[in-house]
Amino acid sequence: MDIWEPGPGLICLLLAATYGLQAVQVGLLPVPSSFSTFSLLRRRLRGDGASCGLSLARLTILAACAVGSFLAAFIPLVGCLRPRLYAAFLFLPLFAVSAFCRLFGCLLLVVGSVMSLAAVLTLRRGARFDASGESEVLITAGIFRLSRHPVLVGLGLIYLGFFGLMPSLALAAGLLLFLVNARVRMELEEAEFSRRFGQDYHGYAAKVGRLGPRFFQGPSTKE
Repeated sequence: MDIWEPGPGLICLLLAATYGLQAVQVGLLPVPSSFSTFSLLRRRLRGDGASCGLSLARLTILAACAVGSFLAAFIPLVGCLRPRLYAAFLFLPLFAVSAFCRLFGCLLLVVGSVMSLAAVLTLRRGARFDASGESEVLITAGIFRLSRHPVLVGLGLIYLGFFGLMPSLALAAGLLLFLVNARVRMELEEAEFSRRFGQDYHGYAAKVGRLGPRFFQGPSTKE
């Protein structure tokens, strides 16, 4: 049975909507985060970041991962707006892009965008942040019932969607850099939440997984 395949025009429209929604979240709906890569790096350079447990060298590597993944994330946009430029940089696909890949890639863009937006709106509505950008309230409602890190999971799904639509080596490298950066950020946030909220966070983590729902009782923060 044939699978319906989104055309180039629809894909480009969906990509533009995805980039636009992320721009809105960053520009109009910003959420403070003391564990963003550059917040950690600034604190370390000021001399007040010892609590994060990372050396300056590791933070610099994390910052490089963040920059690299950010730049690579614009490759699909280049492919839509400037196909010749895309081809000139030899962003050749690692495998043939089938109708299923295009359909699944589009679905990931939609799910990831909705997830990240829902998380941002939940944080803006329910969280209170101190001067350093650390949450004073443990958010467990809404999308946070499905994942302890819905913003990062949503962004990861978007990146996977990008790769499904245009599976180039450069995008694969960008996705890997994103995953490295996200993994470290998740671990740092969990350690801080465990310190701040104690048993409340441990109970929450026992019910909700790092990336998605738990279907069994397991370790609270060690995954």
